Amino acid sequence: NQDGKTTTPDPAEWMNINFYNTQEPSKIRYAHIRYGGQGINFNPSCWYPSYSGAVAAYGASPEISDSVFSSNNAIAVYIKDGAHPVLLRNTISETAISTIQGTNPGGYGIQIADASSTADIIGNTFRSNVTAIVSESASDVPLVVRDNIFQNNQKNGEFNGYANFNLENSGNRDTNRKGGFFIYLYIKDGQQKTLRADSMPYIVKGGITVAAGGVLIIEQGAVLKSAPNPQAPSV
Repeated sequence: NQDGKTTTPDPAEWMNINFYNTQEPSKIRYAHIRYGGQGINFNPSCWYPSYSGAVAAYGASPEISDSVFSSNNAIAVYIKDGAHPVLLRNTISETAISTIQGTNPGGYGIQIADASSTADIIGNTFRSNVTAIVSESASDVPLVVRDNIFQNNQKNGEFNGYANFNLENSGNRDTNRKGGFFIYLYIKDGQQKTLRADSMPYIVKGGITVAAGGVLIIEQGAVLKSAPNPQAPSV
């Protein structure tokens, strides 16, 4: 805030760090990334700013490791346009909900915004976010979510990949023992999808549809639960 310690900074004090289609992978290591994520067209009195994270990867594959994200606005890490970042041993916490009227409230630790993108998310800690990981991914390359710790998030993960769902997960744990991964899954003709055994359950949101000619494999030990919804999901 350029005033020493007179005032405390807030989320959205600055915009973001962007990686675009880099040939050589960039790296962020041992960084503290706080109070970012202002968004494009941000104005406290206007509608519909476009939020794209405090750090964003567009078609790029940066390695982000051993860093701390906290008190960023709407989205801490944003992934789009065929990007494939690697996130290792980071702490992502307290991502703020947008207060601008008419916008998606956010509060996401990581958002994978399209089916062409994916990520390796390994050994991170997600704490006190609205949703730790939000994904519309992945397709041919799996979204790897492994050995992460989740604490006090409203949702640990929400995976809406539909026919593009390709989640490779194991070793994740919720220290509060109250959450899992929300999924909405559609398997079309000729596809085979697997729900892998993990220490956290899958929470079925809306249903699982397996079309004629599709195959769903549920590994031994995988736990499926119904989302809190007045209409029970169909399987």
